[in-house]
Amino acid sequence: MSIITFSYKDLKYTISNISYFYLVSIILGGSIYLLNDSFISNNSLIIKNNLFNYLILIIISPLIIYIYLKQIRKLKDNYSNYHKVDILYKNKLYHLNGYLDTGNNLIDPYKKRKIILVKLNIKYDDTSIIYTPYESLNNIGVIKCLKIDKLFVDKKEFNNYLIGLSNDKFRIEGINCILHNSMKGEL
Repeated sequence: MSIITFSYKDLKYTISNISYFYLVSIILGGSIYLLNDSFISNNSLIIKNNLFNYLILIIISPLIIYIYLKQIRKLKDNYSNYHKVDILYKNKLYHLNGYLDTGNNLIDPYKKRKIILVKLNIKYDDTSIIYTPYESLNNIGVIKCLKIDKLFVDKKEFNNYLIGLSNDKFRIEGINCILHNSMKGEL
C-alpha cells in the first residue's frame, strides 16, 4: 500500500514510509482495541488490567507524539525547499525537481552569474562549455557550465544563471537540481 501511495523513489524513502505506516497502524489499532475492551467488559479483574493499560498508555503516548511531531516538523522544513524547475536550453525544455540549498553559493567569477547544479544528460557541443572554478569545503576544482536560455522555478522566471553539470548523484532524495542560495528570498 505504501509503495502504491507514495511510489518508489529509493530504498530509504520506501522503508521510511512503510515504518510510518506500521507505526500509525499499531497505535490506532491498539488504541481502538483498548477503548473497545475497556467499555465492553464489566469484570473487576479486567478493570484492574485496564488501569495498568491506561498507565502504560499515559506514559508511552507523549513519547510517541513527541517523536511523531519532531519528524513532521523536520519533513515540513525539508519539503518546503523542494521546487519544480524548468530549464530551456537550445529550444528544448527540461523538467527537473530542484532543492534550494543554502550551501550553494557558486558564482561565475568572470561575469558574476549564479550557478545551479544539475544532474542531467544534456546534449551540448564543446564550444558552449564555460569552465568555472569553484572552491568547496574539502575540494577545489573546475566545473563545466552551460549558459541557458531561460530558467523557471515554480513558474517564476530567473535570468543570468548558468547550469553546472554534475557527474555525481545528489544525496537528497528525489532531486536532480540544486538551486542557488540567492533564490531563497524570491521563492
